[in-house]
Amino acid sequence: MKRILLAGILLTSAALILAVSCSKKSTDSGDEIPPGTIALTALNGGETWVVGQTHAITWTSSNLSGGVKIRYNGNFPSGTWETIVDSTADDGSYSWLVTNPSTQMARICISSVANSSLSDTSNANFSLIAAWTVMMYGAGNNNLDVSNNNTSYIIQDVQDMERVGGQAGLNIIAMVTSQRTGGQAKYYRIEYHLNENPDQISSPMLQDLGSKDMSDPATLKDFMNFCKTNYPASHYLLIIDDHGAGWPGSCTDDMNGAGGELTMPELKNAIAQSTLQRVDIVCFHACLMAMVEVGYELRNVADYMTASQFTMPMQNVLGADLWLLWLKDNLGDSPRNVAQKIAEKVNLAAQNKQKTAHYATIDLSRMTSLGATIGNWGNYMVTETETGNYWNEVVHAWQQTNTNYDNPAYVDLREFANKVKLEEHLSQINVIRNGADSVIAAVNAAVPYTSTHFQSPDQPVPRGGLNIHFPFQMQQFDSANYVTNEFRSTNWHAFLSTFLRSSGASGTPGISVNPTSLPFGQVTVGSIATLPLTVTNTGDANLVISQVTCPQGFSTDFPGTATLGPGAQEQLSVTFSPTAQQTYSDNLQIGSNAPTSSTVVPVSGEGVTQQVSCPTQCAQAAAYTVGQTVNQCQFTAQATEHWFHTTLNVGTYRFQLGNFPQGADYNFYTFMQCTDYPNTPTECSSNQVGPEDFQCEVTGGSVAIYILIHAYQPPYGGYTFIITQTGFAPEEGTPRIAAE
Repeated sequence: MKRILLAGILLTSAALILAVSCSKKSTDSGDEIPPGTIALTALNGGETWVVGQTHAITWTSSNLSGGVKIRYNGNFPSGTWETIVDSTADDGSYSWLVTNPSTQMARICISSVANSSLSDTSNANFSLIAAWTVMMYGAGNNNLDVSNNNTSYIIQDVQDMERVGGQAGLNIIAMVTSQRTGGQAKYYRIEYHLNENPDQISSPMLQDLGSKDMSDPATLKDFMNFCKTNYPASHYLLIIDDHGAGWPGSCTDDMNGAGGELTMPELKNAIAQSTLQRVDIVCFHACLMAMVEVGYELRNVADYMTASQFTMPMQNVLGADLWLLWLKDNLGDSPRNVAQKIAEKVNLAAQNKQKTAHYATIDLSRMTSLGATIGNWGNYMVTETETGNYWNEVVHAWQQTNTNYDNPAYVDLREFANKVKLEEHLSQINVIRNGADSVIAAVNAAVPYTSTHFQSPDQPVPRGGLNIHFPFQMQQFDSANYVTNEFRSTNWHAFLSTFLRSSGASGTPGISVNPTSLPFGQVTVGSIATLPLTVTNTGDANLVISQVTCPQGFSTDFPGTATLGPGAQEQLSVTFSPTAQQTYSDNLQIGSNAPTSSTVVPVSGEGVTQQVSCPTQCAQAAAYTVGQTVNQCQFTAQATEHWFHTTLNVGTYRFQLGNFPQGADYNFYTFMQCTDYPNTPTECSSNQVGPEDFQCEVTGGSVAIYILIHAYQPPYGGYTFIITQTGFAPEEGTPRIAAE
């Protein structure tokens, strides 16, 4: 070993080098340097460690005095040596929480604190990779780019991500196409940015790819290859952000593509043929993608899927700013928990934006078992239903499951199985009932998390987390494309074909309405009037009514969907409730699968004002209309009774009385005739202390009643009362008036 004499001090050349940098060093047994050794055993080269996780740096040593110092170089050999720890015990191991950026050129140097000439450096480079790479595939070349007040929902999703931004251990890479930029496709590395204008992306652009068809699987595959090469990670999350159609696919490109979708087999193959080959999570920010068929197709290229059973609202409810903020602090959490957190935050975003939405986490490792369970159950339903001719019960279970939140050709699988178990004959067939239980259990196992938020006036419906294709008309069944999906192996397509043939789905449905128009005439502002409307299927195939749309001032009791066999009828009640003194005239529209698609019923009425008198005797009772609010009357010491009369049709009614002076007690009574006063009021009366609020049922036909508002206890003053028809079945024990 070469020695250098400097100012009377004998140094080895290696020790001189280590005064400014780390290098490998072994000591002589000469007198000038005490013998000692130190050698790295972990992070000695070739390893790949994950940022955000704690790893053990290990070494062996002998004859060292004191502790050791550990340093890191992320760009060896030209990079700067950074201190990990100035001094730690020489016990052979140090737990290192990795917070450094990703790199493939890292090395560690470990040295004796007492004698820096005793050191060792990694024999070769090791790599640090991110815990997660989030890959957003934002297909904006369609109406999503102009639907947000002529700005882009896709770019708004990017801006939500920019509210958090990437960090060491978390890469967020977005591929965005946008009509706002001429349809060009660009890669972005998402960083932290706030206060952006609409359609603004402030994060750095990595590549401008020019025109790319986002419905082409090669485009998606190239994007994933780019992310794998440039932003390697321990886990990968792929976001499909665009329109969705369920099993037919997603990602339409109206500018650079032919308008078709990226099919599920194409999505599967894009992942499988990329350098990734598999991702941890596929997250759909797209309509209707929470389907058994979609999960079954992706089961071998992803571990989890997050998706919605509903047609998603025209609003960005992905909640990326919410779940990315959580992920930044939980990089070491499991893909299962990350997938559930995404679903939870989508639900929270829907609540914050007051939108009805559903979202679920689906465990794709359970899809093979679920598919087999469905296939066997479908076979049993064919053989046993045909034997007993119970297809009408299958149809009824379908009707009870289908809702206007989904595609008309999809049903919630778990709820359909539940409804089958309630059918009179099907519930008594062991293989069908037990098969339904098996399907329910398999769905529950495959869906660790499902959640819905219903924004009023939308009514809640149960959701198990997975829809299944269940068309009710032949024209809804694209069998040629359906069987291109791997789900064909379950034989569900054969069940559907038999169901459609056996349930009257062939032929053509027709529709007629009676009456053909609904003139309500004059109705007092603040009150309501109701007219019946009968819808008849005039065709020779099942008529599916998918929606009834009413103009302002009008409403209907339509349940959301209805299926009518040939010749069958649906009775609707249409209500006119004017809120202003004006003429109302417009069209009620009925959407269905009839060739006409939309049936129009003209509706009209006039809102008028009415001065309510406040007579103090039953014989002079003022006319009252159900739904009318009375608030003009005043009690005095000389007038403590006010009388009204009205007619109630069969149904359940709510009676409310309140807004009277503090400390007063006013009561609400009804009588069948004036001579019944005061001793025999009907059961539809209440004299509780304070405001009155109760329900009453009318049965057997319409009844005329007299209404008494009585000031039982002063102080005297004004009050408000209203009677409304609830539209709901009465609760047990509800008071009743029966028509004589």
